[in-house]
Amino acid sequence: MGKQSTREQTSATLKEVARAAMVSLTTASMALSGKGNVAEETREKVRKAASNLGYKRTVSQEKAVQEQLLTIGLIFNLSSSTNHNWRHLRRYIEEAQRIVVSKGGSFLLIPYNHLITEEENIRGVIKANVKGLVSFSYYNESYLMELESQGIPVVVFNNPAAHNKFSNVALDDFQSTYDAVKYLIDLGHSEILYVHTERYNLPSLSNNRYFAYQKALEEHGIPFREDYVVHFEIDSFEKNSNTFKSIMTGKVKPSAALCLDDDLAAGLKYILEKLGYSIPEEMSLIAHGDLLDYSRFRTPRITTMRMDPILASKLAVDLLIERLLSSSKMIQTVKVQEHLQDRGSCLLLK
Repeated sequence: MGKQSTREQTSATLKEVARAAMVSLTTASMALSGKGNVAEETREKVRKAASNLGYKRTVSQEKAVQEQLLTIGLIFNLSSSTNHNWRHLRRYIEEAQRIVVSKGGSFLLIPYNHLITEEENIRGVIKANVKGLVSFSYYNESYLMELESQGIPVVVFNNPAAHNKFSNVALDDFQSTYDAVKYLIDLGHSEILYVHTERYNLPSLSNNRYFAYQKALEEHGIPFREDYVVHFEIDSFEKNSNTFKSIMTGKVKPSAALCLDDDLAAGLKYILEKLGYSIPEEMSLIAHGDLLDYSRFRTPRITTMRMDPILASKLAVDLLIERLLSSSKMIQTVKVQEHLQDRGSCLLLK
């Protein structure tokens, strides 16, 4: 009896099926599993190739393919301009890692390196063989677009600039800010400052919150005052001290402040206390957060509007996995609401 051929002895691999059908490994997997957005003509071509090659799909093969597809990169910016955000960001990254691993995938942390060119950064990502990326604190449209063109789908985490360009999980900034101002108004405050500053890579952040602040005042019959919109100089104690000394000794003294984030609010608290004003007795503070580590006893207690890191990270990873397993290029935006975390920095006026 003649010797059996190698093809008869050994089942073909999915990679060989994909090559024979002239499709990607992802498309071949979806076509044979019945999942995903695959044209019927393509699905039939893959099935025919599998039949011709004697391919037998097993549960272990299916799991191996999915795990290969779930090699996910988590890209973030870590520089002097984003140090204030790192502790906050780390919780989202750690949760995203946990979710990817729980689904049988693997992850790679990719800090964006500003010391090398954009092209070199892109080559590094491609060489790492990640199948998709969640961008947590770095946003460069041309860089992310190039990765998409290389077949690496991207989901952007909480950056308004990504709207209509990339799938993204976004904080509902407008509503959250409106709710923060309404909270102060419900406590009896009508003289409310909006204190802002620049934050790296988030140029529209302050504007979004500014318009929500203005709308909340107007809808509750409180006149908007341009002089109550105050820029905080992150690196200048003297400038801030002079600014807020002038504000607090004015004809009408504000009783509350909405701050861009709680890192800024902590700076404002320090300035006001140095000027002799107490929090919250003479100035209530509320901010978006939580950038500060409230587990430390030395951290000033700031009432914040807080986003759930577990929910937000799950949504970001789920969006990316959906793109990886369906080959869909449809852009989706998922908005997440912040919720009040009362830490005692806002006073109920009598």
